[in-house]
Amino acid sequence: LVRLAVDVIFPPGRLFAALTAFSAHYPDTRIELIETVLSGASEALLRHEADLVITGRVPPGFLGEPLYRSSFVHVAHPAHPLHALGRPLTESDLAAHRQIVIRDSGLKQNVDSGWLGAEQRWTVSHLSTSIAALTSGLGFAAVPLDRIQRELDAGLLKPLALEHAGHFAREVMLYLVSADRDHSGPAATALAEALRGAVGDQALPPSST
Repeated sequence: LVRLAVDVIFPPGRLFAALTAFSAHYPDTRIELIETVLSGASEALLRHEADLVITGRVPPGFLGEPLYRSSFVHVAHPAHPLHALGRPLTESDLAAHRQIVIRDSGLKQNVDSGWLGAEQRWTVSHLSTSIAALTSGLGFAAVPLDRIQRELDAGLLKPLALEHAGHFAREVMLYLVSADRDHSGPAATALAEALRGAVGDQALPPSST
């Protein structure tokens, strides 16, 4: 059994590519996949509930290996009133509309992340629920670009034109963390290697040349 806690912003396609590669060599090894938000993966480590985690928050006492960089974009349904303003949007514009946020799955820290200036907020428990709410025109949110490319291509979501885009820009580096790097079993070690292979060099900084 290998217990893997993964932040929901990690792309499922890359995750399943890693699991497919892993299962080719360990077809009989059970996988327990724990989907987490924000501090949830870190808490799984601290509670000894995971052998490997993919998290944006490495807890003290653990070493995190950069694995995947996720870029966020603010979006809403094309018919959302924010798009109808026809000009770069300010914080005041956003604050007047409903923001869709995802609840931290951690039990202790309950961390907020990203811009939370809207008084109207709907809180959901999973990224897929947030995306469904967005495509239904129920609000706006900052979501990982690689998780909504299909919706963007289909015209179901549209990026918001922000006046100070840099103020709202957000990237999250996800780290691969082992519960016990020195004593990981062969299956956990193989799964970690499969995860590295599934992202290739995506997590590496851009070349200076």
